Amino acid sequence: MFDVNTVPVYIFSNEERTTDLCIYSYEKLGFTSINLISGKDSFREKYIRFAKHAVDSEFDYFIRTDADLIVFDGIYDTLKICKPGKDRWIEGKYFDYFMNRRRGGTPHIIPKKAVEVLSANPGLMLESKKPETGFGKYLRDNKLVSFKSVDALTSLHEFEQYPSKVCNSFLNRLKRGHMHLYDFKYINANIPSCYVNALSLAFEVFKSKDFDHADSMKYLDFSSLDIGFEKIDEKDIPHTYNELKKIYLSV
Repeated sequence: MFDVNTVPVYIFSNEERTTDLCIYSYEKLGFTSINLISGKDSFREKYIRFAKHAVDSEFDYFIRTDADLIVFDGIYDTLKICKPGKDRWIEGKYFDYFMNRRRGGTPHIIPKKAVEVLSANPGLMLESKKPETGFGKYLRDNKLVSFKSVDALTSLHEFEQYPSKVCNSFLNRLKRGHMHLYDFKYINANIPSCYVNALSLAFEVFKSKDFDHADSMKYLDFSSLDIGFEKIDEKDIPHTYNELKKIYLSV
């Protein structure tokens, strides 16, 4: 298994409420190279920034994640199948707050070969609903990288977010045709009203088609949903992490 000191972490952030908590979760696991890719630019643009930074490093593998994922020790199970000289793209499973289920996905373990290919030709990743999926398909179809899935729970997804972020995420999921993945019976019975309202607004916007276009992943301004919803105080991060760890161990 690769040592945590030899696998840099790249966290994509759009000012998520859990950005610092996400960083903390990697620090708790012993990771020492944690890189924050933040800003208002698109997911695709962040991915190219990541590739161009990573390609010049000495490392063979990289963890790419989003700031709305809080990671726990299941990530080690994905690192176990990293092999020097093997270009493997590896993923485990996360548990989604609103879907109330496990799904395969980010954090992804990305091999050096993938960032080399993208850095040399950024046009291979499109500004679309699924930019990473499309790029992965190119790598797979051209047999440049092999893809491996691990049946291990690596993280919790969408917990402790701003309602505006939840609204945007659900809207983008609707654009992808992912509504069937959500457990609405569970949501209506268990999820706080601030999030239920955010999901409802996203559905209204989706039905009205009041957005750029179906392929746009650009976040819309739903900041009014966050009134009275404070950021996680730095001193509260350890407690919040420990409470989420209890959930992680229970699911």
